[in-house]
Amino acid sequence: MKTVQIVTQMEGGGAQRVGIVLQDELEKRGEQSELWFLYVKRSTYMDQPNIQVILPYQPKHVFDYYKIIMLLFKKLVAEKPKVIISHTHYSNVIVQPIAWLLGVANRIAVQHNPVESYPLLARGLDVVLGTIGCYTTNVVVSESVLSSLKNYPNKYLQKTQQINNGVFVGESSGNVLSMKEKLGIHENSQVIINVGRLSQQKNQLLLIEMLAYLSDVHLLIVGDGELRSKLVKEAKKREYSDRIHFLGEIKPQEVVNYLKLADVFVFPSLFEAMGLALVEAMNAGLPIVATDLPATREVLGCEFIDSAGILVGSGDVKGFADATRMLLNNKELADGQAAIAKQRAKRYSVDNMADAYQKCYSI
Repeated sequence: MKTVQIVTQMEGGGAQRVGIVLQDELEKRGEQSELWFLYVKRSTYMDQPNIQVILPYQPKHVFDYYKIIMLLFKKLVAEKPKVIISHTHYSNVIVQPIAWLLGVANRIAVQHNPVESYPLLARGLDVVLGTIGCYTTNVVVSESVLSSLKNYPNKYLQKTQQINNGVFVGESSGNVLSMKEKLGIHENSQVIINVGRLSQQKNQLLLIEMLAYLSDVHLLIVGDGELRSKLVKEAKKREYSDRIHFLGEIKPQEVVNYLKLADVFVFPSLFEAMGLALVEAMNAGLPIVATDLPATREVLGCEFIDSAGILVGSGDVKGFADATRMLLNNKELADGQAAIAKQRAKRYSVDNMADAYQKCYSI
């Protein structure tokens, strides 16, 4: 049986990493598995095995989207997968109608963000497709995404289920002191880190603004995106270039080396479904400062007395700086939260995720 996952665009985002991890696990379990991208935004995974691309560049006009649909149709006819798992809203509404038309038995759509963040057209199409039975299973990756569907039709909700994203973080293969030296960071300097697309949603501008209150701290930003040039320009304008390190997109298996280098993980996103990078940081045993969102409350376990991180109001630069400074200056507090974070991250295992997806098409 062949399983094909399809993500809208190739880049170093969370949905893409989920696809990579799930593909690897399904192959280990003996499935024939491939991961396709409708188009390439950045060539992050070109060197990975069993990766295919429908359009090798980012669409520029309407004809390119027509080309994606036609090429995808032909490829699905030729490959004849028994299971199609589509990730992100545009992939869901483009891929699943074609799969339905071709008679693919198992059509699993995955909702990676609260639906209010979707473009209006994609949101409308998703409601219709989910309600009329185009999706055999409609997966949400967190309670916060499920909650965003509360006013949706019953027929849409009947095939909806929650499957938490799974995260694998291996052991660090890097030496902290040598990595600091390579980055030009003194061995005694404190380091904070953020991992994510450089985008408005991830709000890395706040990280730069924070450094006004953290004059002796270095910031690592792992990821790439449409706001890179703006963020680099802002860092230069504020004369922080010697303390802000833009590391670009890094292979998922190497991110842990930089997480282990840092003292605190800071996550100022404006909205999230789950926050894969947040769980990766927890798994690496880092104390967390994050925006107070339903998704971060869920992941960090804020319903319990001992949560895995400190939550701060959205956009509160000084609040983020104060919470970060508190963890940097209080080793006992930081170590305690890091231990809780590492334990709680076990809820988001790759095994559990793969088990749940396989159950969707083994019924």
